[in-house]
Amino acid sequence: MLRVSAVRRGRFGLRGVLAFASALLAFLAPARAQTAGSLTGTVLDAATGKFLEGATVSVEGTNIETTTEREGRFVLRDVPAGAHNVVVSYPGLETNTSSVTFGASTAPLNVRLGSGDVIKLSGVTVAGTKEGMAQAIALQRVAPNMKVVAASDQYGDISEGNAAEYLKFLPGVGIDYNANDARAATLRGMSTQFTNVLMDGDPIASATSGNLNRRFEFEQVAINNVETIEVVKTLTPDVMATSTGGNINLVSKSAFDHEGSLLTYRAYYQAINDDLYLRKSEGWGQEMTRKILPGVDINYSFRPRENVGLTFSYKNSQLFNDYPRSSYTWEYNPANGGLPTKPALTSWNLQNEQKDTRRQGASSRLDYKFDEHTRLSLLADWTFYDLLFTDRTTTVNTGNLTPLATTSTPAYGNGTVTGLPGKGSVTFQTINRWKSGVTWDFPLNFSHDFDNGSKLNASAYWSQAYSKYRDTTGDWYSDMTVSRTGLNVTFNNVAGIVPSYTVTDSTGAAVDLRDLSKFSITQIRSRPQTGVDTRSGGSLDYKFDTKLTVPTAVTLGLRDDISTRNISNPVFNRTAFTTPITGSQLAALADTGFSSHSIGYGLPAYNFPSVYRAFDQLGGLGVLPYTPASDTQARFEDTTKAGYARFDVKPVENLLVVAGVRYEDRVTDSTNRLTTLPAPVSAKFTDKSWFPSVNFKYDLTHNIVLRAGFSKTIGLPDYSDLLPTLSVTDPTSSKPRGTLNVYNAGLQAYRVNNFDAGIEYYFNRSGYVAASVFRKDLKNFIATVGQALTPALAAQLGVPLTSLGAPPDQYDVTYRLNVPETGHYTGLEVGFSQNFTFLPKPFNTLGLQVNGTLLSIDPMNSSAVFSSTDTALNTTLGEQIKKNLELSAVKQALNVTLNYSYGRWGFNVVTNYTGHVLKTISQKTVKFSDVAANQYYNEYQYQAPRETVDVRIDYKWDRRFTPYFQARNIFGRPIVMSTPILPFNHAEYGDPIYELGLRGTW
Repeated sequence: MLRVSAVRRGRFGLRGVLAFASALLAFLAPARAQTAGSLTGTVLDAATGKFLEGATVSVEGTNIETTTEREGRFVLRDVPAGAHNVVVSYPGLETNTSSVTFGASTAPLNVRLGSGDVIKLSGVTVAGTKEGMAQAIALQRVAPNMKVVAASDQYGDISEGNAAEYLKFLPGVGIDYNANDARAATLRGMSTQFTNVLMDGDPIASATSGNLNRRFEFEQVAINNVETIEVVKTLTPDVMATSTGGNINLVSKSAFDHEGSLLTYRAYYQAINDDLYLRKSEGWGQEMTRKILPGVDINYSFRPRENVGLTFSYKNSQLFNDYPRSSYTWEYNPANGGLPTKPALTSWNLQNEQKDTRRQGASSRLDYKFDEHTRLSLLADWTFYDLLFTDRTTTVNTGNLTPLATTSTPAYGNGTVTGLPGKGSVTFQTINRWKSGVTWDFPLNFSHDFDNGSKLNASAYWSQAYSKYRDTTGDWYSDMTVSRTGLNVTFNNVAGIVPSYTVTDSTGAAVDLRDLSKFSITQIRSRPQTGVDTRSGGSLDYKFDTKLTVPTAVTLGLRDDISTRNISNPVFNRTAFTTPITGSQLAALADTGFSSHSIGYGLPAYNFPSVYRAFDQLGGLGVLPYTPASDTQARFEDTTKAGYARFDVKPVENLLVVAGVRYEDRVTDSTNRLTTLPAPVSAKFTDKSWFPSVNFKYDLTHNIVLRAGFSKTIGLPDYSDLLPTLSVTDPTSSKPRGTLNVYNAGLQAYRVNNFDAGIEYYFNRSGYVAASVFRKDLKNFIATVGQALTPALAAQLGVPLTSLGAPPDQYDVTYRLNVPETGHYTGLEVGFSQNFTFLPKPFNTLGLQVNGTLLSIDPMNSSAVFSSTDTALNTTLGEQIKKNLELSAVKQALNVTLNYSYGRWGFNVVTNYTGHVLKTISQKTVKFSDVAANQYYNEYQYQAPRETVDVRIDYKWDRRFTPYFQARNIFGRPIVMSTPILPFNHAEYGDPIYELGLRGTW
């Protein structure tokens, strides 16, 4: 068992939270005398009919001030009797001043703010990007803690409705892509597994593609029913302590957000740059298909009765993509012809992947007002994700190279690499997988406002997501591989994106790679992967104003959450055939529909095996004998009970202090259900901890806001870290080193101290400029390391040598451990937003948003963690731990949004720049000919810096009909992976996506 640090355990339960709150309240001063008047009301944008959340409502000449809640509601309490001016302000709109006489019963005040700088066309108002900017600014300014808000129309339309495509424009947010799919979000450099995602304040289930991780994947969540996206940076006691990076809350649309009924629609066609034609073509699945496809996005909300609101949303989007990518395998071992500092290219792989992605989303929301004090909302949300991807892969391999002495230099750069005669091979593989998934989400929220100003909130939720990969049920195989061996392979132009190569047979004659009859089937597989995630729970919050000398509001809350994850990932492998399938029998299995399609990068067309024809002619799982090759059968259940006490205190005018403590009692039960085990194996992870936090907000002037915050959070082991298993792959002739993956039963959570400070300046006209710094101190960090296995390490890890089919020194082992030293994330975030309405025409319709992030990672000194006497190995493992902190962290990001209107024309340009990102760490074990021991070093693979530009042009005919055109990644920027000294992967994920459509409001 590995354990290098201890974690402090909490000694008190949920009752301790309530006891702490009661004890603190006992020390507060007596209540103030009751004052005479109060005022309720709403604030509305007269031009758009939208109720304004985040508007400031104040009583002139006093320090009495509040902000509007959703539906534009506000309450002013304890106002001295008599006549007063009530001032209402909102970014970008004209300030309203109303004279109100306060007394025993004051009539409600409903304020309609002027049109300000919205766009007017012949008496018809068209809301757009500028209104989204104003809404985001208003909500950000009034928040008690640091957060940023993205309104649904702030960055224009997103073709596939993926919320992550919106998030990437916000400071501190990084996106983890799979091909072109924005899968998950990182906040402030933390791993994607530490970003919590909520819908209307309640957690959402995520199947995470059936994998063993905790991260939330956005591909199964549509944004068409979302009004705003809130990204919380500093935590208050009511926020989950697992929000180590932050918290993302998707706020759904409501019929009470605006006056009357509202219908918005968008109908469009979209396609990628390489397939702008109407005819059908091959490449995607088995059928010939059209690549210009329609989409629709509809939202309708209305009130059948004054106290009932209904909202309906539907979205359907389908898009074809083409993603060729070129990747390389390098040999670092001198015994095999390479050097760590000058590796030799031994294998080149080109994948031509076509993806057919379809997303559907449907949701409805019911809002019911029992009266003005009591409200109920129920959201029913359904999202369907359907993906068919066909991947045709060509692999050219030199085979063995001539061994090198330690002083030799292999060919690199523009040189040549030649394999030993007869050791080369060429492999064609066709992968055809169908991935589908559904997410159901049902959050129920209830609130009641008491006459004395206290408030009760309660919620209950149930959410489920599943992800399925299927193949033989659709009458095809998951993948099929054919190979031709005994060849002579030479690479030229090694430094290029695509190296040139020559392939000859034993006689020296050039090999016709299109002749599939000379190949043999080496593998057929089925991979029916399934993941199901279910979350359910509830919350209860009670907030009351103590009416004491020091204005203090107290909120007490309870949370209960249960999350289950079931994963079944069998792999059925067929590698041996009684009679080899080759010659004309194999040639008949060629995919003739793709035989004239270039494999990419200007290279010629080849014949690939068809997984459809093979299934028809060879039979499915019931005909061909398959052997389970690898398997994952697991179940995880997380149970979390939490309670908190929060205190909102105003010790002096303009200063708000939000402080408190949260307690969480967490249990994770893990069960490994592998059929190869004699019986299921279970493990339990527990953590009971207190999490204090404090936030300061100080309005230095009407325009300047200062913020600071501190909180303690937690980092949980991933599901893959908690699965009790020992995974062993023995060495083979093709892979001379075996692998082990070892479970560490002693893993504990790691702790994070979060420090934040920031300053915000709000312009008088709808805009702001802000800067914030943050630091995260990590202790007991969970790191994944790899090294060569030794008998001593096997004993330390609890690996029985009898389970190995070869000597220990022929294995590389991967394991997890807690690192006691402290590492740091330090960052700077800047933001700017401004509508330049004060400029002379025609520049007064210009709007600009800029967000930037700089992140510095200061790793711990970890080489002393390891007990090995091998200094070089300890240093290598220490470097791996340091780089674990950097994985997936976006160190530099810059986003610029420019919008401009001229007459009826509207223009929007959005750029997104991401600096280099570390994606993978590989520990290499090499053997030099003149030393007996293995030598170790690390290979780091980075995603190169990338900038994308999105453009939208629309013509505002009127509010009902606005034709538009938009293009995503208009310059076609690819994704490039590399190591510090050589190229690794060049991925043409940069195809521009064009969309032509019509949108409007009724």
